[in-house]
Amino acid sequence: MSGPSIRLTHKVMAIGLFGLVGLVAFGAIYEIGSLSQDASRTVANRARAIADLNKQLSIEMLEARRNEKNFQQRRNESYAKAHAELIGPVNRDFDEVERLMSAGGMSALSDKTKQAQEGFKHYATDFDALVAAETRLGLNETLGLSGSLRGAVHDIEAKLKELDNPRLTSWMLMMRRHEKDFMLRRDPKYVIELKKAATEFSKAMEAASVPASVMTDITAKLQKYQSEFVAWAETAQQSAAYDASMMKTFRELEPGMLEVRTAVEGLYKQADAAEAATRDAVRFWMMIAFFVTVAVLAVVGFFLGRSISKALSGMVDAMTRLARDELSTSVPGVGRKDEIGEMAGAVEVFRTNMSEAERLRAEQAEADTRRRSQRRADMKRLGRRLRRRDRRDHRDCLIGGNRAGSILQHADTGGRAVQRARHRGGIGFGGGVR
Repeated sequence: MSGPSIRLTHKVMAIGLFGLVGLVAFGAIYEIGSLSQDASRTVANRARAIADLNKQLSIEMLEARRNEKNFQQRRNESYAKAHAELIGPVNRDFDEVERLMSAGGMSALSDKTKQAQEGFKHYATDFDALVAAETRLGLNETLGLSGSLRGAVHDIEAKLKELDNPRLTSWMLMMRRHEKDFMLRRDPKYVIELKKAATEFSKAMEAASVPASVMTDITAKLQKYQSEFVAWAETAQQSAAYDASMMKTFRELEPGMLEVRTAVEGLYKQADAAEAATRDAVRFWMMIAFFVTVAVLAVVGFFLGRSISKALSGMVDAMTRLARDELSTSVPGVGRKDEIGEMAGAVEVFRTNMSEAERLRAEQAEADTRRRSQRRADMKRLGRRLRRRDRRDHRDCLIGGNRAGSILQHADTGGRAVQRARHRGGIGFGGGVR
């Protein structure tokens, strides 16, 4: 009988191999999931770093904006210095954001960030120009063009005070009014109005019969005042242009920065969601691999155990029958190439030896039976012979007895005769004489 050719050791090794495959699958799923999680975590960390830098940039840019406003309102150089100190960190943060975006393959966001950086550089340049213009104007009334303009006005007013001419004083006050209106509103029409008032002032001065020397002096001072005011107005207009440019730049920066911030936050949430999804998927597939491995091992173990127990049960039954001398019982598993086959082969040898021994015992019993039968036949023949001999000997004995009786009778007769002779002759046996 032929059977499976796989040995039990190989089957046990197969179970171990299934377990190893399940373990490898378990580890592979974990490793793949870890790599995917690491990739998602890297994207999330990069997005978080970009978001943090973007937030830091927003804070620094707002701080720069606040220093700008403080400088314009308080006209203090310390705010300009604080503004200048923020330029370096802002540019470094922009460079770091661009590097992280380039490393993460965010080319579109990187381009927007470069545009924002260029806009901020343009803003910083405009602010430096505004600081220079405001410094030229004068950070207070005694400095720069403001100080020169004030000195020119005071010189004219001192001369007019000496003349004590209400009309000239009125026109001078009109020029100062246009000056102040321009300083407050920065409207070029007040420059024109001031020039018109200066012309009227000159006409009034000619009509007032002012001495020539005084007129010449006042005219020179008036020209200086006008030139200082024109320079102040031009510089102020430049400063206003720089301020308008900065405001425009910031208005253009804000949507781009907001878009970058929104996109980065979206990337972070997407990466975080991908990491969570990967984590859940890894957990799910690891559970699947675990249960599949356990199920396969259970099924393989069940069928293997069943095949072994079935073969062993059949062999135990066969051995039990052999113990009851049922030598015609067939041993299951004979011919298998595994350990069960070897055990079945050993039991088959045992059964064959028992059959051979039983055959020998039967032959021996048969031989003993034949010998006993032969012995009984021989004894019978011998008995018959002895009985025939006994009858013949009895017959011979009877005949001999009769002869012996006769002889004895004769002997007795002869003995008595001898005895009588002894008594008579005094002769004994042995040839002696008494």
